Amino acid sequence: MAVTSVSSSNSDISVVNGTTTPVLTLDNVNGVTKSYYDPTSSIQTQLNSKANTSVFILKSTLNADITTALQSALNTYPEVVIDGSPGQYVINAKLTMLAGVVLRGVNNATIACGSTPTGDLSTLMRYIEILNSDCVVSNITFKPSVAGFPSLASYDTSCIHIESAGNLIINCTFNFSFAYGLDVYAVWCSTSTALYNKIINNKCYTVGIQYAQNSASYTLCDGNLIINAGTDGLQGTGNGGVGAPCMNNIVSNNIIIGAGYSGIEDQQYIDGTIIKNNVILNSGQASGAPAAGQGMGISAVGSNSQIIGNEINGFLNYGIEAGRGLLVAENTIIEPTGLQFGIFVNEIFSTVNYQSIGTSVVNNNITGCSTAIQAEGDYYAYINIEGNTVKDFKNKGINVQSIGSDVSANISNNTVILTAPNTVGSGNTRSSISTDSYPLLTIFGFIRICNNNVNYLSSATGGSGAEVGIYAGHSGTLVENNVVNTNNISTSGPTNIYTYSDLGNVLDAVKYINNKSYGTNATVGISATTNIVLIGNNWTGGDTMVFIDVVKTATNAAYTITAAGTLTKLPVITANRIVTLPTASANTGRILKIWNQNTSGTFKWSFSGVVKDAANTTITILVNSTWYVLESDGTNWNKTN
Repeated sequence: MAVTSVSSSNSDISVVNGTTTPVLTLDNVNGVTKSYYDPTSSIQTQLNSKANTSVFILKSTLNADITTALQSALNTYPEVVIDGSPGQYVINAKLTMLAGVVLRGVNNATIACGSTPTGDLSTLMRYIEILNSDCVVSNITFKPSVAGFPSLASYDTSCIHIESAGNLIINCTFNFSFAYGLDVYAVWCSTSTALYNKIINNKCYTVGIQYAQNSASYTLCDGNLIINAGTDGLQGTGNGGVGAPCMNNIVSNNIIIGAGYSGIEDQQYIDGTIIKNNVILNSGQASGAPAAGQGMGISAVGSNSQIIGNEINGFLNYGIEAGRGLLVAENTIIEPTGLQFGIFVNEIFSTVNYQSIGTSVVNNNITGCSTAIQAEGDYYAYINIEGNTVKDFKNKGINVQSIGSDVSANISNNTVILTAPNTVGSGNTRSSISTDSYPLLTIFGFIRICNNNVNYLSSATGGSGAEVGIYAGHSGTLVENNVVNTNNISTSGPTNIYTYSDLGNVLDAVKYINNKSYGTNATVGISATTNIVLIGNNWTGGDTMVFIDVVKTATNAAYTITAAGTLTKLPVITANRIVTLPTASANTGRILKIWNQNTSGTFKWSFSGVVKDAANTTITILVNSTWYVLESDGTNWNKTN
């Protein structure tokens, strides 16, 4: 390479001429201003710290082989600038960088692989290997050779490979044209020494980014554009073992379009990844992706991850797959085909790691899908599904399905909206909120379906199958304060719509408290459930309300209520019975609730103890099929409802 002239219009830059190695010495205070995208203040600090050092400017002829000259410069100077004004350059061997070296391009600097690549460049597509810390690679376009890469390895193939800490890859373009199915990456962070690296604002065509592998941790992968990646768009693979997970990586503000497999995959021994504010479109373009279990928007099956504020549209299998102990919040998912799951909480693993940590699915907005939210497992399940809005699913809105021996689920404050008729077909059912257990088990745990709203618009009428608003398929479930409004729609099913149903399954001790059901064609079908608790429900609309503390069930005999703060169910009786109340003087200001389930016209329950109504009249006989809320004034129990 020969340099014929070097000039500068900036008086703050002094020039030391040489025939082959022009060197620019920058003033630390008044030197050249550098403009970089800066998502965190530490990046600008990192770049500014290098502004007082020598700069080697490399400029050669079009398609010149710069391997030797560039490697020599990287071994010699703290900053190397590639001037791309003549056109692209080529390299035929992998480049390495010493600690703290900056490599940046100007004037559309482009490096392509030569026609005779050797070593890791030939087999691993390895343009740059970073084994030392605090390096920067910026504003360079990487391209393949016309001949391509004839002998790429099947794993660890990447343009820039990082095994050290504190490096920055920013504003680069990885302009390749690989076919779908090839597992190739623009940047790859690997091993326990790869810490606190930043991969920012790069453009990647047909290649993804491996932000963490084999214990790499604390990567910031932000603002990148990935189009048509061969397999996963962004990937973290914690294959360092249970004692060496990839920790606390941040994957944010990226746009991933047309990934061959999943948009983002965060898997194995991964802990604490934050996946936030990414846009993921049309995942699963590679042939065979569905069979491989790929094609998801986001798959995060490590632990303690947060999946927040992402937008996902178009995918195979799942919009979001979540493992144990995750937060899945404020994501928007659209899947118009009605074939895939929106959010799938995967509790099928029998590993004991994190088995007691629950997964929360909150405040997500899901339109379409076969099932909008599904939590499924055969071991333990601890699930919180709260505040979500789901709309126009094909089969199920929110479903917790488990055959495990320990299932605890809170399904509360969700909104279900159905604007279109169901298309499940004759003999099939579209259900808005449901839980399933196969076989039907008495579950050790607690399932709560509370404060949800299911709304059918008039346009949802005329569906081809049955409709169910809420189906509690686990024994012992509490169904409380829900509203199902059918808006008077009808379907072609055998019953127009079941607002609440047990689907004919013999369940035990399901509690229905203060629920509402609206609609002229609405039906409540829960007659197969045994030991059912029904309190304060209004199946045709209304505002009846009962509060419940501790539930006790009396026997078909005289019965003594021993303590206030309870709700006692009085059964159907075969003779007149007396219920004895706690002493009023010992329970001043306390509440007692009684639900008289007796329907006999012959036999009555009566009070032992003074009970007054609002007119101060003594009550002696309890009305059948009526509930009582009693409060003690220190002398009497007073009926307050």
